[in-house]
Amino acid sequence: MDDYRRNVRHDDFPRITTPALARGFVERRVRELSAEIGEASVVLAYSGGVCSTVCAALIREAIGDRLNGAFVDLGLRDRAQVIELYKRQLAQELEVIDARADIGCLLDGVSAPEEKSRVIGAYLVEAFRDLAIKHNTRFVATDTTYPDILKTRRNQPSHHSMVHEPLGDGIELVEPVKLLFSDEVLMVARLLSLNTHADSSSLPSNTPTKRKRNRGERE
Repeated sequence: MDDYRRNVRHDDFPRITTPALARGFVERRVRELSAEIGEASVVLAYSGGVCSTVCAALIREAIGDRLNGAFVDLGLRDRAQVIELYKRQLAQELEVIDARADIGCLLDGVSAPEEKSRVIGAYLVEAFRDLAIKHNTRFVATDTTYPDILKTRRNQPSHHSMVHEPLGDGIELVEPVKLLFSDEVLMVARLLSLNTHADSSSLPSNTPTKRKRNRGERE
């Protein structure tokens, strides 16, 4: 758990390259999440990508129906597809917040990609802070991965916005896969039989820590 608190992946952290290693990670991480969350509930920032679906599966295994998935619709994804995917994989309903009009107003006249990312990131932070208060929980889960942390260390905070903006109100982040690389997350997804529809790296993220791409932006 100390490695997760400090955002450090040590050299002895095994690369997940086989189903056996993925299974070991899942079993260990579910135990850790159960201990971390205790009897509380969790609001999950869900995007429909592989990473957030893996996070949802791990948290659900750890705490069951105390998982509350939420999708903030920025107008960049097929809402019906995201809802159907979540329901199929998690056997739960997905809460949807229609943010299209709000984001349109906030981005009116904004052209710089980094400023767009900042505006959207701040909006998402506020949205999920409000959802945590609504659900009477101090935990918000996001699909941060290790490349996001490495980019943050290179002074690219737009990749990892919630780390750089205090959540306030005693709210804490839960980041189930933040020490994994994308290929490792895909290995875990295959182990868990998560039939996600695309590689997570190709999907625009609607979660507070990974929201970088926006209209016309590129990696």
